Amino acid sequence: MKIRYLLLTLFTTIIPFSLNAFEGRIHNISGKTAEIIGNQVSKLKPGHILFIYDGKKEKAKLSVVAVFHTKAKAKILSGDTEVGNAVSDRKQRKKEEEKKNSDGFYSTKESDYKDNGDGTVTDMKNKLIWMKCSFGQKNFTSCSGDADRLNWKKAGKTCQNFKLAGKKWRLPSLSELKTLRNCTNGFNSRVNICESNSDRPTIFTNKFPNTPENFFWSTTIFEDKGDNAWGLMFDDGLVFYFKQNVKFHTRCIVE
Repeated sequence: MKIRYLLLTLFTTIIPFSLNAFEGRIHNISGKTAEIIGNQVSKLKPGHILFIYDGKKEKAKLSVVAVFHTKAKAKILSGDTEVGNAVSDRKQRKKEEEKKNSDGFYSTKESDYKDNGDGTVTDMKNKLIWMKCSFGQKNFTSCSGDADRLNWKKAGKTCQNFKLAGKKWRLPSLSELKTLRNCTNGFNSRVNICESNSDRPTIFTNKFPNTPENFFWSTTIFEDKGDNAWGLMFDDGLVFYFKQNVKFHTRCIVE
């Protein structure tokens, strides 16, 4: 069986030994017995109970029966005997969750985007579908021509009425719009812009060609100033806000 890294929650039963978590590896499973290896094996004692969780759901329960120099044996008391798979999946999900930003979206790379050939581009990691071109541009291949400038209210209505690829469209939230930001030289969180010398526009231009180096609207209203709305500058990646009656660019997203 292929070795898999595991995170096992440990509880003490009879033996008074305090340990909150044990990280080891399931080396082999034979019937109702699991062999565990890892550099923390020495922390285990016979009688310790190990719980393996899939998210918040208990997947399996094991009891340590013997501890050797570099490995331990545990009896599987209950649950799925394929505990290696169960915990491996859980740890992978945890790693993916850690990659999410504070807005709840994953950081993306160019290969995460798929040009659907119908004027739309799918962000496969975040499950978002975008207009390939900025609103007003022509030609699904090159996005030629000038992008229209619309005020915030008009931008929202335009997306709602937009007809493309048989889908329903809307204006993106600020969190969604920020997933398009690509800082080729890194992001400076102190001043909230792409580092100097990053490519412009600050978007994957192979996927979203001819994007204006300018401000794009989002649906998100600036709470302190109700007549202002947030958006993103694609010349330096800056999140900023403007009065809603000012005319800027629009890229719609599928509902």
